[in-house]
Amino acid sequence: MPGLGTSFGRGGATTAQQDLANADAILIMGSSMAENHPVGFQWVIEAREKNGAKIIHVDPRFNRTSAMADYWLPLRAGSDLVFLGALIHYTLANERYFRDYVVHYTNAPAILRSDFKDTEDLGGLFSGWDGKKYDPETWLYEGAELDRTLEHPRCVFQVLKRHFARYTPELVEQLCGIPKEGIRPRQYRRDLLRGRMDAALDRSANHPRRLDSPTSPRQHRAAGRRHPRAARSRFDSRLD
Repeated sequence: MPGLGTSFGRGGATTAQQDLANADAILIMGSSMAENHPVGFQWVIEAREKNGAKIIHVDPRFNRTSAMADYWLPLRAGSDLVFLGALIHYTLANERYFRDYVVHYTNAPAILRSDFKDTEDLGGLFSGWDGKKYDPETWLYEGAELDRTLEHPRCVFQVLKRHFARYTPELVEQLCGIPKEGIRPRQYRRDLLRGRMDAALDRSANHPRRLDSPTSPRQHRAAGRRHPRAARSRFDSRLD
């Protein structure tokens, strides 16, 4: 990561991965941490074993991280921003944020200028668009005034809340393919994966074999091969 190296002198992560062991919920999105960062993934497992942390993996593919997670969200490729927008909407609408931190250590209480316009006011564009590029003049704060109650209609918090209100569970279901009734639990994931393996084994069973092809587990072992049913049983034991 050249940007991190230029800014901080080091191109790796700027946080201590050991602190993941203290988490009670971990969202993994954009990678298969169990495969790409197996050393760091040990702290995720420690959080689950010691704290009962819930591990949520967002990825179109089922991989090793998905197998270790409590919830796997197989969203459609390219719909990441819709999913993240829905998380922001849920957090703000249900007050699941750390209010003291938001009020004192973010720009949420800052008040924007009266000529700032959001996308719903200008047909999908923010104010300042001249046809080629944005002029951020209207995006500035209106002086140094702060609203620590977070109730002013033009404070950053309220603008953010209105902007992300469009990311509803129905929109996520439509664009991401994740059911609004809830995320898919581990049992559904087991059934789904086993169903895929059954279909693959059925295709293999119906495929015409050569006359000398081994068909039983004993014949497979004699030929130095692994019988597909044996692979199935070992795979199932890891899921249970």
